[in-house]
Amino acid sequence: MAGSGYRVQVENLQDFAKKVRGLLSEFDAGANGERAHADSAFAAGSLGPFAEARQLSDAYGNMREGLRDMLDLLYQAVDGAQKNADATARNYDEQEHGTAADLRYDSTGSGPAAAPPSAAAVEKSTKW
Repeated sequence: MAGSGYRVQVENLQDFAKKVRGLLSEFDAGANGERAHADSAFAAGSLGPFAEARQLSDAYGNMREGLRDMLDLLYQAVDGAQKNADATARNYDEQEHGTAADLRYDSTGSGPAAAPPSAAAVEKSTKW
């Protein structure tokens, strides 16, 4: 498949980033770490004054803290994926426009660019 190169579907990257942004909005609306932490609280001592109740309350508190931290990490990972996809799509799009412009005009912008060097010329220039 010589000469076929590769093709990036910028629209697919943009669509992925859009879907991930939607995920982040849903996550923020109902499952972010701070909200989950706040919504899962109960009053200290509400299980009773005995030692087992305190132990259960402590274990539950530890679980709540861990869950909040895990949800925060998940949010950061999804946010990073969305930002990377957006940046990658933008970079490919800019590269594509720049390459197309380079192929259409020479460096002065006044006319067609010179033909690219032949394969033989490239090979000759890269030999030691």
